[in-house]
Amino acid sequence: MKIFLKSFVAFCAVCALYLGYSIYRLKNPNPQALTVEENTTLETVLLRYDEPLISPLFWNRETAGIKTIDINAASGVLIDVKTGSILYEKNSDRIIPPASMTKLAVMYVVFQDIAAGKASLDDIVPLKSASWAVNAPAGSSLMFLAEGQTVSLRELLLGLAVVSGNDAATAVADYIAGSQSAFIERMNAEMKKLGLKHTRFADSSGYSEHNRTTAREFISFARAYLNLYPESLNEFHSVKEFGYPKSNPIVQKNTNPALGIIEGVNGLKTGFIPESGYNLALTAERGSVSVLSVTLGGPGKGTKQGNEYRLEDARILTSYAFDNFQTISVNRSDPIALSAACGKKSAFFAREAVPRSNTTKIEEVPPEITLTLPASAAELKRTFIFKTKNCMRAPIKAGDIVGKSVYSADGLTVKEIPLIADRNIEKAGFIKTLFDKIACKIMNLQIKQ
Repeated sequence: MKIFLKSFVAFCAVCALYLGYSIYRLKNPNPQALTVEENTTLETVLLRYDEPLISPLFWNRETAGIKTIDINAASGVLIDVKTGSILYEKNSDRIIPPASMTKLAVMYVVFQDIAAGKASLDDIVPLKSASWAVNAPAGSSLMFLAEGQTVSLRELLLGLAVVSGNDAATAVADYIAGSQSAFIERMNAEMKKLGLKHTRFADSSGYSEHNRTTAREFISFARAYLNLYPESLNEFHSVKEFGYPKSNPIVQKNTNPALGIIEGVNGLKTGFIPESGYNLALTAERGSVSVLSVTLGGPGKGTKQGNEYRLEDARILTSYAFDNFQTISVNRSDPIALSAACGKKSAFFAREAVPRSNTTKIEEVPPEITLTLPASAAELKRTFIFKTKNCMRAPIKAGDIVGKSVYSADGLTVKEIPLIADRNIEKAGFIKTLFDKIACKIMNLQIKQ
């Protein structure tokens, strides 16, 4: 009997020790370093959600006390370039020809080929007769290309960006793709890759009324363009005038009426044909805030009046953006150690998920998160909310959403980011599972940072 009693006491002591260890382990999560295989899995699951090029503002403008505005153009969208947040929109899905804003798509294709090593800005471009200014449709915008001229790809891009030369568009298309039709096919393929359903091109200059887009889709494309080729603003779109040919040049001003007039404006592109009205894609930057607007179907009888309305809309939109919004960057949350009950491993890290478009490697994950806030917001807070307040039980899969990071300013939620598990945790055997369940019940364990 004594032997049995001693054995029972010893058994109880062991159980108590094991239970105490279980409680300690759950209270003090200490995840082990990931194996090479686990890191490979994490690289896949961490980049787990698609973030569109533009998206609705996470918070409500009216709640923040921001009053609405209106513009003269038939359609328009305004975004924060850094976050893609839509700050204003009007009839943004109306299909309207982009006109000469088409030339931005031309430049996008060219920059892709330059990045791939297939072309260089210093390339000398042969001029087919179709690109000579004398063969352009009457009323075309031109950089005045002519037979026998020597012109570089850089000069042609300046001719596109600054003076909106239809002749430059023709020359570039023939040089890059070998023919107009092949280049147009390439342009449309690139728009399709960006997920744009209503943006299609029939020519490279924008002269055709059969080119089509919407303000929402064109601003999505323009943000992709600026994200990939931000240097294009300084090198091409903010250039105030351009003269060509080199001998006896015809000097023309940038077609953008807001450039040099409205504070912070540094691009981007105008467009007009009778079927479209007066269009304008516009970029502006003041301090930490960079904005992009696209207005389509602007009114006006003649270029002078059309530019007056474009300029008025540009003033309305930029004033609205810079008066009411701010853009801030904060350090991404450190991984949060969490306990895992009933699993073969006892702990894991919860990490903020990253949009797939940002990077393809863990080591390239941006260290900061950029947010659009009301200009009046004074203090940003981050809190963590988990799916369960009790013990998080195995099995757990890498990539499982276990909670979210909530960013708020002055009581207004401005962003939520999923928190995901960084590793797989298989369910443990009967004994460990039993003791972990008991430990959880004893502790009524709550998971905190």
